[in-house]
Amino acid sequence: MLRRSYLLLAPHLTGDLPKMPQFTVLRHLMRRRKKDDKMDNPDLIPPDTISNVFTTLVPRKGIGVDFASFLHRMPLYFTEEARRERQEKQILHRRLSNQKFYAERHGILGPDLAAASFLVFRGAAVKFHGKDDWYRKAEDGSTGLPQSYEEGWRVEAVDASEVELLYEGLDNLTNLGGLKALRLCGCPFVDDWFLDRLSQFKDSLEQLDLSGCPQITHRGLSALYRLRNLKTLTLRYLSHVEHLQLVALMLEDAIPGLEVKGVDFSLPPPSTDNREEAQADGLDIGTRS
Repeated sequence: MLRRSYLLLAPHLTGDLPKMPQFTVLRHLMRRRKKDDKMDNPDLIPPDTISNVFTTLVPRKGIGVDFASFLHRMPLYFTEEARRERQEKQILHRRLSNQKFYAERHGILGPDLAAASFLVFRGAAVKFHGKDDWYRKAEDGSTGLPQSYEEGWRVEAVDASEVELLYEGLDNLTNLGGLKALRLCGCPFVDDWFLDRLSQFKDSLEQLDLSGCPQITHRGLSALYRLRNLKTLTLRYLSHVEHLQLVALMLEDAIPGLEVKGVDFSLPPPSTDNREEAQADGLDIGTRS
């Protein structure tokens, strides 16, 4: 019997047979046969040894809805559109981080110097009451501003033309009770929400320049009626704004002594019907009191 099994299994052994008793050779041949069977039939291989990345991810009882949805969306993650979207989100996150309010800075410098430091380090220029110079960031990074709180430093004017100033950045400009002039020409992120929040300067602001701001509309401009002390409003290069002439006239009517510059008033004045249409379109600004 042993010899018969030996003769049946011997052809499956590659190479020369080792010089050992037939029983030992038979055991060796049977182990080789089992190994060959496992290679030919993957079902005999234990699941933990299968070279498949999903073996460790998929639960034994099946995959859940969330995981199946993830597998379905995974190819979309590598598309060009998805890459651009991720890049835009990263840029927005960096911009928002750049506008963050730090209470420690205001505690050390006070509201005026803290606001000036925030603006100057982002490319703006700041002027203070009683000082003739405009403070800007120099090429070596210096600003000339005090490093701690000092009396007598009150912000009078800000030139933030073409500065990346966002709505969230206005948190850094609180308690500027002496701000009289604000220039925001060509600021790419000044929008209607930004304009609405300028009402925090309603008791002091006298001059405002919004020329060339691409994101503002007539709705945001109509919110400026809250700036009761405004004397000059400059609105050049805003051809994209609907009802611009009508908005300017209504603001001049709502704010005593206001002069709007940069708007072509040579056109015929708007009729009553146009005024009612504009009010229905979001131009219901305050009236002169």
